[in-house]
Amino acid sequence: MAPILGSQTLMRNVRPTVVVTSIVTTGGDASMRAMAAGVTDRLSAGLSRIENIRVVAPAQVTARASLEPSSGRAPSGDYIVNTELLKDEQNWTLRSRMERTSNGEIAWSTDVTVAGGDVDRDMLQSRLAAAIGHSLALRLNTILNDAVAGAKGAPGSAKVAVEQATASIVHTTPERFR
Repeated sequence: MAPILGSQTLMRNVRPTVVVTSIVTTGGDASMRAMAAGVTDRLSAGLSRIENIRVVAPAQVTARASLEPSSGRAPSGDYIVNTELLKDEQNWTLRSRMERTSNGEIAWSTDVTVAGGDVDRDMLQSRLAAAIGHSLALRLNTILNDAVAGAKGAPGSAKVAVEQATASIVHTTPERFR
């Protein structure tokens, strides 16, 4: 059985590149675009703490630049994470998926919902990034462990790094946000 990431990735010390695209919104609301930009910033920053992966974030991801169109140039990587932000009367929902860029296979997909209520924007951005980041980090952990086992590398080292980064991303567990 061949390793999931392929021999080229294994030769690079099992450090896949994960491209985090700007979170898109369905509405034209500027505050919603700013919320999406903030969540993208936090998610990218949190994932970048995982030592065994490289993270590529979109250049224009800031609350100020969220109104500008992207350059149209797609960064390359082993995986790409696409996310959409939706809002109803009381809840915020992120629909996210990670695809292998080599073949378009969906490696992970999830929807998470966080109650909005009377929470300030920074706290809400943190909750959304933590909710999606936790689930994504767990999937990356599985991918890295499978690749390490296939490369007969140091078993468990990837798992420890991802678990430490997950703890950093998710200061509290996702169950607190439901």
